Amino acid sequence: MSKEMEKTTNPYVEARREWNERYGSYIAQAKNWRIAAIISLLISVISVGGLAYIGSTVKIKPYIVMVDELGQSATHGYMPEYKPNKNVVKFAVVDFISSLRTVYPDNEIQRDHIYNVYKYLAGAFPASGVVDEFYKSNPPFGKKFSQKVEVTNIIETRPDQWQIDWSERRYDESGNPAGMQKFRAIADVVFKEPTTEEQVLKNPTGLYIKNITISKILD
Repeated sequence: MSKEMEKTTNPYVEARREWNERYGSYIAQAKNWRIAAIISLLISVISVGGLAYIGSTVKIKPYIVMVDELGQSATHGYMPEYKPNKNVVKFAVVDFISSLRTVYPDNEIQRDHIYNVYKYLAGAFPASGVVDEFYKSNPPFGKKFSQKVEVTNIIETRPDQWQIDWSERRYDESGNPAGMQKFRAIADVVFKEPTTEEQVLKNPTGLYIKNITISKILD
């Protein structure tokens, strides 16, 4: 028998060939399935991420169509942007000014007024810096007098801008009048509809003071 025949009839070689034929395809298939599973997982992750991004960026703007009694289109158009009733806006602006300028000797009451002021502010707007500087220059705690605010006039000078006139009456520790001054503020406002329960409880009007200037009215 030739060496070549011995090689081809070697039991080890034959067993190896049989093992490769029987199990090699299984191993290859398993490897392919693992690769396919990894690719599918990556596609799923990318798809979910894409859907989350689209859901956070796409905004649906309702389109309203009003019909008459015959079912014919009478008026139509996009729903206007969120904006509270003018009386609600007036209340919020007056509430902001009153809380900002009122002074109470009782620190707890004074702290409540300060919290009320900041619910109308957002850090990105200049009004926040104006209020911060006001409190730095006029620390509201530990005062020996009280100061009450009476708003005398509020008008909308242009869209989303309001002029507020008020008087500040000061009283000494005994409650006796200690002077009165008049002021005027020009406040620019913006609106952001509350979307969470926390926002509804904190600032249900969705009104924020964007910018404000305050000046004393000379008699």
